[in-house]
Amino acid sequence: MERSIIGSLLQARLLRGLMIFLPMCLLAAYLIRWLLNWTLQPIKQAAKVSTEIGPGQPDLRIPLDGLPREILPLARAANLGLDRLADAFETEKRIVADAAHELRTPLTVLDLRLQKSRGDNVTDWPAIEHSMQQIRRLVNQLLALAQQEQPFAKLQQSNSVTALSRITREAVALTIPMIEAQGRDIQVNIEDAVEVQGEPSLLMDAIRNVLDNALMHGTGTIRVSLTQSPHEGWTLDIADEGPGVPLCQQEEMFTRFRKGRQHSNGSGLGLAIARQTVLNAGGNIRFISQSPCVVRIELVIARALTAQCHPQSA
Repeated sequence: MERSIIGSLLQARLLRGLMIFLPMCLLAAYLIRWLLNWTLQPIKQAAKVSTEIGPGQPDLRIPLDGLPREILPLARAANLGLDRLADAFETEKRIVADAAHELRTPLTVLDLRLQKSRGDNVTDWPAIEHSMQQIRRLVNQLLALAQQEQPFAKLQQSNSVTALSRITREAVALTIPMIEAQGRDIQVNIEDAVEVQGEPSLLMDAIRNVLDNALMHGTGTIRVSLTQSPHEGWTLDIADEGPGVPLCQQEEMFTRFRKGRQHSNGSGLGLAIARQTVLNAGGNIRFISQSPCVVRIELVIARALTAQCHPQSA
């Protein structure tokens, strides 16, 4: 009898406890769920913004306000990656727009010449070949500039060593036939066994671009001198006796498609490519004088890299 009474009392208390505990459990579960939703709301918002990032909205970034401290480093890293992708995307858009704009004229000229050849039933092959050479040169320059503006280009240059004395002489040798064709002269004063940081073929193209600029826009004797600078590097000066570039316009000459004479045969890309190449090699290029017109290329000495990269400059 007593056992049944005690059992009934325990059962009643258990039921009473469950009636009190169960609502409390449900309330706690609701509060936990609400708290989780409130805590994760910034993450949900960040995820929503992330799904909208794309070519149509390249400037969108993951909002950092309210994110948990543990997730902030990941979000910041993702935003930095998106910044780099946006820069690359803008570079590609600019290159495509520039290519479309600059190729329009030579392609139109080529099209008109082909139409005239069809109408006259006489093909002017020299003129067509000249147009094709202009298009090929422009395309090659645009590709070179696009490659030099890529992030890996700087790493490639910093891990290479160039025999600057040798490539400067080679660049001059390749330019001599055109110099002689214009009845001009070139004087060379180059130190021997000079090694600098940078990729040989790219730096050689940069030097040739500056020589071509002196040949196309300058007059008189071209002077090339390579000497050691007082700042642990080497200085390559390329000068001519032409009127030069006014001081207020010298920096503009290194922007793409900027020509000294708007109706010249050049594309306005040579100095832009040279600057990007030299900058990637850790150096600098600039005008230092108007008359005579002197372009100075400053390059970093390759002491630290000579031992491990010397075979590349052989």
